[in-house]
Amino acid sequence: GINAEYMGEVPGFRHGATVLLFDDANLLFGGYGGWTYDDVWRFNLQSGWMKIRITSLVSPIARWKHTTLKVNEDEAIHFGGLNGDAMNDVWIFNYRQQSWKELLPVDSVLPIAREGHCAVMMDGRMVIFGGNNNLIYLNDFWAFNIWERQWTEIQFIGSKSRPVALDGVSAVTIGTKMVLFGGFEGNKTMVYHDEVWTLNITFDGLKPIETLTPVPLVELPPTEPEAETSPLPLII
Repeated sequence: GINAEYMGEVPGFRHGATVLLFDDANLLFGGYGGWTYDDVWRFNLQSGWMKIRITSLVSPIARWKHTTLKVNEDEAIHFGGLNGDAMNDVWIFNYRQQSWKELLPVDSVLPIAREGHCAVMMDGRMVIFGGNNNLIYLNDFWAFNIWERQWTEIQFIGSKSRPVALDGVSAVTIGTKMVLFGGFEGNKTMVYHDEVWTLNITFDGLKPIETLTPVPLVELPPTEPEAETSPLPLII
């Protein structure tokens, strides 16, 4: 079983944390609430909050605005985040063993450190987009092969358009597509976005081949205004 410690307490107030579902419990890591957290908590509807006792000698420094993805039923992968400076480190947390392990990249160029990015899992790879590094907002795509421990920047083929530099973008996968929505453009314009983009990715070894397609917004037909009705008299 999971070695969690119930002390009658709950996680401190925070935002920018990540939460994943393992078995019948949610796993929470990090966040910011006046200071930056590095704790891991488990929440179950029956047992409530329990703080996880970390068994490894190493663990990531406290952070928030990072990303966390489920790799399999035992492990989650964490990337980047903010603690004073933006980061670009990669960590694996093993839920069963309650241990951390850093994945040091092998023979590859690293993406710029960032926070506020988005990420999805595709074909054994963590694919990230955007974010900011405290100086500039970013619109680059990178894929990290977990088993090879190699980063590859995604180069676009046959596409002249791509999202502008954004952070706070929502991302999901549908089949072989990475779907992006929204985000905040903070370099100069300070604009919130509502576009939907799809990234079609197939991997040839470590080389991703993709096209980026903007999805048009669907215009809903106008609704008929409701007929005005006279208020009913009060019954006294």
